[in-house]
Amino acid sequence: MIELVFFAVGLIILIGFFSLLFFEKTKIPDVLILMSIGILMGYGLKIVDPSVFITFAPYVGALALIMILFEGGISLKFYKIIRELPEATGFTLFVFSLNSILVMSIMSFLFNWNILHALLLGVVVGGTSSAIVIPILSKLPVDEKPNILLTIESTMTDALCIVIAITLVGIIVSGSADARNVANSLFSAFSIATVVAFIFGVFWIKILSRFHGMPFGYLLTIAIIFIMYSIVEFAKGNGAISAFVFGLVLGNSTDIARAFRMDGNFILDQNIKSFHKEVSFFIRTFFFVYLGLIFNPEILNLSVIVMSLAVLIAIILARVISTRILILRNKNMKNSEILIDTMLPRGLAAAVLAAMPAIMALQMGNFTEIVVMTIILTNIMATAGSFVYERRLSQSAQPLDIP
Repeated sequence: MIELVFFAVGLIILIGFFSLLFFEKTKIPDVLILMSIGILMGYGLKIVDPSVFITFAPYVGALALIMILFEGGISLKFYKIIRELPEATGFTLFVFSLNSILVMSIMSFLFNWNILHALLLGVVVGGTSSAIVIPILSKLPVDEKPNILLTIESTMTDALCIVIAITLVGIIVSGSADARNVANSLFSAFSIATVVAFIFGVFWIKILSRFHGMPFGYLLTIAIIFIMYSIVEFAKGNGAISAFVFGLVLGNSTDIARAFRMDGNFILDQNIKSFHKEVSFFIRTFFFVYLGLIFNPEILNLSVIVMSLAVLIAIILARVISTRILILRNKNMKNSEILIDTMLPRGLAAAVLAAMPAIMALQMGNFTEIVVMTIILTNIMATAGSFVYERRLSQSAQPLDIP
């Protein structure tokens, strides 16, 4: 058994590396390849027993979410976020709300789902995945404004999905709903995460400035992230958004130190960024193979496929409507229209939340299977959209006919 585990881990790392190379050549998200490998290992070749891994889903998902959001924050420039935040926030909230409402309407009216169960499904698949969007954008020639817009959207909706879904599950379990309590819970979760993460971030950049280039700097940073995440979650905040804000503070440590008139060298050690890229690569690779492992293709039937396609149509419709409104307000994004339309891959947050009804012993039909199918279908859409976007750019960039 020990030999088999080490063999599987080594094989997953190799597959993750080559799938990343394949992604760079073809723009096909490696999530599809990694999930397929997981399904093959669990239900095709039966190398491992999927039931052993199902109980670890919340822990593996939370770890992957922390690492990816920290990476997203550390790579963004603070002043650009502030400049683009109002427009990005408006777009994010609109597309997320419209998506949730359309999915809820389709599932409740066409498939007779309980309206709260249908809304929970809409919220779970309501946001794009930062774990997929950020790597795809990094490999495409995208203008700065749509790049920041899509990055902020994917980061915010990761947190929105988690916070609202947890709130809805609590309402479903208790059988009562209070709009004021829901709004207070959301505001409290975000504000607690932001304040605590900012305090931790400022404290930690001061520590790093005194021990610049010290050994184990990255490992200590990860330890601080884990401690911060636990404190935020214990205080009823959102740990995922705290990881993003913490990364944002570290990635913009020089500007923040200047703003607070702090003396010292606050340039972030490049070793921390380098180490984190490799660690997040491993965790992300392992997570999507793991997701394939716990997905049982044997329970797919015509009903699940039809409902998944209906959810996909609702997602596309919400996306297209939101993009058209965005472009009417900002003509400069017209060239990125096809990219914004199709950059809708679901991933980590949806996968983590897919098993929540089962964990809470709630009977919701094929909830988990619909979410996983939606993840697969939206990633296929994102792949096709990236291909079309890049092809249109190459066709529009015609060489000059110079004698």
